[in-house]
Amino acid sequence: MSKKKIYILVALFLSFMFFLAVASMWNDSATNDEVAHIPAGYSYLKTADYRLNPEHPPLIKDLCALPLLFMNLKASFDHRSWQEHDQWAFGQQFLYHWGNDADKIARAARLPVIILMIMLGIYIFQWARKIWGNKAALLALFFYCFSPTVIAHGRLVTTDLGIALFFFITLYYFWLFLKNPSFKLLIITGIVFGLAQLTKFSAVLLVPLMLLVILLYGFCFNKKINLKIWGAERIKGFKKRNIYILLISLFLIFFIGFGLVWLVYLIQTARMPVDVQQDLILHSLDDNATRALIYRLASVPVIRSFDHFLLGAAMASGHTIAGHTSYLLGQLANGWWYYFPVVFVLKETIPVLFFTLLGIVFVGFTLYRLIKNLIKKPRKIKIQLSKFFLHYFEEIFLLLPILTFFAAGMYGRLNLGIRYLLPTFPFLFLLFAGIFYKFDLALLKLEIKRRVFAGTYTFIYYLLILFILAWQLAAATGIFPHYLAYFNPLFGGPEKGYHYVTDSNLDWGQDLKRLKFYLDQKGIQNINLSYFGHAEPPYYKISYRNFGIDSQDIRGLTAISATNLQQTRGKDNGFGFWWLREKQPIDQVGYSILIYDLK
Repeated sequence: MSKKKIYILVALFLSFMFFLAVASMWNDSATNDEVAHIPAGYSYLKTADYRLNPEHPPLIKDLCALPLLFMNLKASFDHRSWQEHDQWAFGQQFLYHWGNDADKIARAARLPVIILMIMLGIYIFQWARKIWGNKAALLALFFYCFSPTVIAHGRLVTTDLGIALFFFITLYYFWLFLKNPSFKLLIITGIVFGLAQLTKFSAVLLVPLMLLVILLYGFCFNKKINLKIWGAERIKGFKKRNIYILLISLFLIFFIGFGLVWLVYLIQTARMPVDVQQDLILHSLDDNATRALIYRLASVPVIRSFDHFLLGAAMASGHTIAGHTSYLLGQLANGWWYYFPVVFVLKETIPVLFFTLLGIVFVGFTLYRLIKNLIKKPRKIKIQLSKFFLHYFEEIFLLLPILTFFAAGMYGRLNLGIRYLLPTFPFLFLLFAGIFYKFDLALLKLEIKRRVFAGTYTFIYYLLILFILAWQLAAATGIFPHYLAYFNPLFGGPEKGYHYVTDSNLDWGQDLKRLKFYLDQKGIQNINLSYFGHAEPPYYKISYRNFGIDSQDIRGLTAISATNLQQTRGKDNGFGFWWLREKQPIDQVGYSILIYDLK
């Protein structure tokens, strides 16, 4: 296939993805986190005061707020919510009470995230092509462009797509640096590492991950690394010299990255009063020792901005350890170790699950062969492990981030949605490309040897691949525009999703506008409503009566968000709205709001 045709396909995939993202988010009401993130980003750019939403770094919020600077928006920085740094109250005032158009704001703010999503697709294609060639790269890009999960979170003002992008490209440039060490690649890697830290605090996982890769690569690599690092020439033994060069290079990468973090936070906190920062520290942290240290550092001018970064990191870490009450498979608890594997199986398409299972089989078979060889030749374990690592370097390099995020998710208690696994998806799709490449190579060898039926096998194989890709495309287009609510058909599809999980897996407050469309279409004037979200029903002219878990006497048409249905404590410490358990909804709005007729 010519380069021109390849680039046409790449442009076609990405254009289709862009269309699906823009069209599907057009009528989404602001999701829970967007009500905090959008106004917070706008406030940073307008005031250089970082009092709102410090538990998330600023980069994505800043980028999403840039289009808002060109809109004539009203914001009161004398309002009580600003003075008390109440991000949720300020966000609701900004979007729904000060005369701004909440829908226009949300649409404009989401566009930068969609652009970042397209950028990530380009990097996925580029990296896959460098390792496995054009055909495999197109397959990786196809899976990415038509992933319901990626589209769902790649069109919202949250940090999830941003961390997926910058985590991925940090490791991409780091991989390039290891392949061909140079100060140019070192500086680029340092900058994108810093951008990752400015996106989400889970980017700190890059530190142990990159250190592990450096040590493994340094011990196994059998050639001299030609990079002039001070002091390297005095170290005897090229392996020790290699490790020294790589460790110093990694230190410089971290230094550049965290230097960028310091600079950006310096700009973001330029007009933030010290007493406001210290008040945030006192009211945001529970650990006394951590709170005392960060409080003292806030009064040191040189490091005050970086101290605000540490505050956010401490808040995020505390939230992860403490966890969050969530719902899974009929249970309500503060986290499960198996949450993310289960949610992955529930919410990913069958083609993705098929390739994932194939990958697990490949890994298992490869490890079996390695262990078998190690048992046969125990005296050559070091040599064999070194050869194994170098032979499967790309596969190991891509697998490590996936294992890291799954391990972190299984250790932590923040079970709020598959979006926390989003950084693993680009690496997963690259590994899918590797599986395709190896099968393709095996078929090519069959044809070269001219074995019987080789051509038939090739035809059947490519027919199967086309069928799998068509299935993936059907999954991505069939759920439009309700991407947050995608569940694969093995578990009943989106209609049954609320039985398994809630929150950002299904119901994040995105369907309030669609509820209004539904009511208008049915000619319904009033409704009982229990809504999960920070968007406001009166803004959309919804006439309703709010009700709670003990409102058993309500009658008539009733709408309840799936998260409220499953995640509120009710009678006998059971789930909220226990009196609705035996009733079946007569309809669903966007799969996240259930409609009951309580006669």
